[in-house]
Amino acid sequence: MQKTIQQFIAASALTFMSATVMAQAPVASQPATPGIDKRQANQEKRIAQGVASGALNEAEAKRMNRQQDRIAKAEAHAKADGVVTAKERRKLHRMQNKTSKHIHHQKHDAQHN
Repeated sequence: MQKTIQQFIAASALTFMSATVMAQAPVASQPATPGIDKRQANQEKRIAQGVASGALNEAEAKRMNRQQDRIAKAEAHAKADGVVTAKERRKLHRMQNKTSKHIHHQKHDAQHN
């Protein structure tokens, strides 16, 4: 179990670093979304910290990471036409707000490893 958690933390850290590198080097043909990218990286860091501290169990962390993946897909879809509209940005922010609340609630619930 401990080895699984350590592997998960390592994978989360790798994902976080990859997202950070990608956020710093946007593709010229895609619109920049630095605020969204920064928030995604921060939320991934919060998930990894929750796993490391024991505040999030493996199932909770997987659920949070799936939510992060859905946001990343929605962001890629929004960027696909070369313009991220205000409506698309609002949708992405709403998704991030919802995930942020889920992270907070799961990290502060009575359930621990």
